[in-house]
Amino acid sequence: MRVGSLGTSFGKSEVFCQHSIHISLINGRPSADDLSPELLEFTSARYIRLRFQRIRTLNADLMMFAHKDPREIDPIVTRRYYYSVKDISVGGMCICYGHARACPLDPVTNKSRCECEHNTCGDSCDQCCPGFHQKPWRAGTFLTKTECEACNCHGKAEECYYDENVARRNLSLNIHGKYIGGGVCINCTRNTAGINCETCIDGFFRPKGISPNYPRPCQPCHCDPVGSLNEVCVKDEKRAQRGLAPGSCHCKPGFRGVSCDRCARGYTGYPDCKPCNCSGAGSTNEDPCFGSCNCKVRCLF
Repeated sequence: MRVGSLGTSFGKSEVFCQHSIHISLINGRPSADDLSPELLEFTSARYIRLRFQRIRTLNADLMMFAHKDPREIDPIVTRRYYYSVKDISVGGMCICYGHARACPLDPVTNKSRCECEHNTCGDSCDQCCPGFHQKPWRAGTFLTKTECEACNCHGKAEECYYDENVARRNLSLNIHGKYIGGGVCINCTRNTAGINCETCIDGFFRPKGISPNYPRPCQPCHCDPVGSLNEVCVKDEKRAQRGLAPGSCHCKPGFRGVSCDRCARGYTGYPDCKPCNCSGAGSTNEDPCFGSCNCKVRCLF
């Protein structure tokens, strides 16, 4: 707590008896009715020190002790100078940044601890609780709660963090179904992945019509190791490609099917799937792998 000079209101030499002096650090200051971070910082204190800098009795204000040798001062006079304070009361509140209504004393630590609200955590409610980082933490005020908002992880993660870049690019889906905020889910479960645990890890896919909120949305891919380029299939409808539905594998040349476990037209002999004798493009054969090749007009053997 930073306190400037008291001023001249109580600067007279008369003795005060049965009087009270009240000092407020907030009244009359800008944002007193709706505390700003600057005013909160200005009025924050862990220790308070009272300094009695001048004597105000028996015309002591006329004696400039700083300019005299203390040995020249009559001790009979100085012994009569004193301060008498009957009671000191310091009123204030715990630093909970507007996110608590009470801060009872913790009997274990012997320190006051805020009873945090608005999904905030910490001794002073100075951070968002795990799983509530869709928006950055902000101090509350008398007029605005500024609650910490839960991340939308579709029930597949308990923790997340705020990413300013994700928020700027509108990549994070909030719990209200809008791309507002920057929450990024951590340690997605049930074989899920993504900013909101909305997609699947490699080797798994979410079938058409299955919501990310489904308890087990991701199913394993079944890609044939011979005919597939890899074990990764189309993960969901958002990533579906032309002619490939969720769960479809990416086939090597000469292979086809959802799992790439069959020969494509013009190829024969699974699992080798070698080209047929007849060209599928140049012949009229229903099956270019059987019978004599019947060429199309203007096509040569």
